[in-house]
Amino acid sequence: QLAIESSHEIWSLIDDSMPLRFSLYEFGEITGLNCDPFDKHDVWDVDHQEFWLEMNVPTSDGPTLLELQAILPICRNWPREKRVMIGLLCLLSIGIFGISSNSRIPLHYAKRVMDTAAFQRYPWGRIGFSSLVESIKVLTYERKKSYTLHGCVHALLI
Repeated sequence: QLAIESSHEIWSLIDDSMPLRFSLYEFGEITGLNCDPFDKHDVWDVDHQEFWLEMNVPTSDGPTLLELQAILPICRNWPREKRVMIGLLCLLSIGIFGISSNSRIPLHYAKRVMDTAAFQRYPWGRIGFSSLVESIKVLTYERKKSYTLHGCVHALLI
């Protein structure tokens, strides 16, 4: 990996050949996620406490994947809207943040699942790309040609 100043791209050398760029643009093309700039005027909030209590999740934090997995057998009889919110929370944990199953989804992101329009217009691609870049920064080489990336989504994208 080459050291660069831009936080929206990664440059790597593979087998000492020409440098290879992977940027937010390529990430958006590959994933199809919204990578538009953040809208400073998109001030959004919702009361999440009732839904979090129903999920048996602390109201001061976002849920973990383990907590969401425990809800899956219970939520089968819930209204479709709530089941979709559970699915979107799983998507955030696995597909956007790529965090471990016992790590919490940041609350300000997790609450977006409660408003479909707010969820859809949010540039999740920027969040996913930043998470990917951070995981590459903590890349560890265990043997000459093997590596470990922290987070599920990142292993799928590399």
